[in-house]
Amino acid sequence: MTQWPGWRSLLFVPADNERLLEKAGRRGADACILDLEDAVAPERRPAARAALPTAIARLAADGVAVLVRVNAGTREQVHDLEAAVGAPLAGIVLPKVEHAHELVVTDGILTELETERGLEPGGVPVIGMIESARGLLAAGGLAAATPRLAALALGPEDLALDLGGTPGAALLTEPARRVAWAARAAGIEAIGFPGSIANYTDTGRLSAELETAQGLGFSGALCIHPAQIGPVHAAFAVSEADLDWARRVVDAAPADGAVFSVDGRMVDRPVLLRARALLARGRRQRGR
Repeated sequence: MTQWPGWRSLLFVPADNERLLEKAGRRGADACILDLEDAVAPERRPAARAALPTAIARLAADGVAVLVRVNAGTREQVHDLEAAVGAPLAGIVLPKVEHAHELVVTDGILTELETERGLEPGGVPVIGMIESARGLLAAGGLAAATPRLAALALGPEDLALDLGGTPGAALLTEPARRVAWAARAAGIEAIGFPGSIANYTDTGRLSAELETAQGLGFSGALCIHPAQIGPVHAAFAVSEADLDWARRVVDAAPADGAVFSVDGRMVDRPVLLRARALLARGRRQRGR
């Protein structure tokens, strides 16, 4: 299983937009996703691929984790992966995943490229995007398809289109719940929120949707605009109060594993494990 680095905000940046690429490392996101899919016209993809290694290296030098969203379909995807895979790459985002074999094929291509380029096989994690009803119904199998998969991401715009509705809480809360269940059952992360990723001006609505996502078990979200980064960080941050509670729980835990109490409430093994997980999340977030 791939270890999740604790990213809360993952900001999409068109891979062929030099102006946005130049600013991306200063936006404050935990990670940037250089997009070769929706954001780049097909005729511009060869040039974007050629410039990709330089863009990745520049952002990585700024201390930003850099991922690349490749295209679905093996033919385009192979070209994307060949351009992307190198030492500073922090991950691959695979869109429109509907079948486990798609993840297995991507895993195999990545392993070949890692081996050829002297990288650790399995070292490049993958985020799989759920963007259709078919992908949603297959989420459980997708989440367990390969140890390289680090997270499932809810793709709200394409999913809402496929479901025949408008991206918002009414349509997407149940799909978000299913994605979270599938991810957690496989021991990986769920990222996203039940709302329109295109909304970056209505911060009240965005914050409410992020709060719903956090309550469902999501640990981060995709962003398409820097204005979304602050609300995302606020929604998924581990508070000082939570960290204080977690420290007291861990410190009070008896060596024999017996049930104990903190603040007048019973603490058993699941509660202790939650406290340890909160401390681990806090360490990752504060290590940036």
